[in-house]
Amino acid sequence: MVNKIWLTGLLLLTMNFCHSKSAQDEAAEMARSYAACTAKYSRLEEELNAKMKKRDPNQKTDEIIAAYNRTLTEKKTELEKLLR
Repeated sequence: MVNKIWLTGLLLLTMNFCHSKSAQDEAAEMARSYAACTAKYSRLEEELNAKMKKRDPNQKTDEIIAAYNRTLTEKKTELEKLLR
C-alpha cells in the first residue's frame, strides 16, 4: 500500500515537472513581454513629444503633460506586473 502511494506521488511529481515550462521558455516569454511593453510606451512617448513640438506656442501644455504623466504611470504599473 505504501509503495502505491509513493509511486503515485512520484508519478504526479514527474508529470508536474514535464508539464511546466522550462526556465528558458519562461525567460523568452518574459523578454517578449518586456519588448512589447517598452515598444508600446516608447511609441506613445514619441507621439506625445511630437504633439508638444507641433503645438501652437499659445496653446496650454497641461493636457499633454498630464497625458505624458499618465503614460509613465501606466508603463511603471505594467513593468511591475511583468516583474511579478
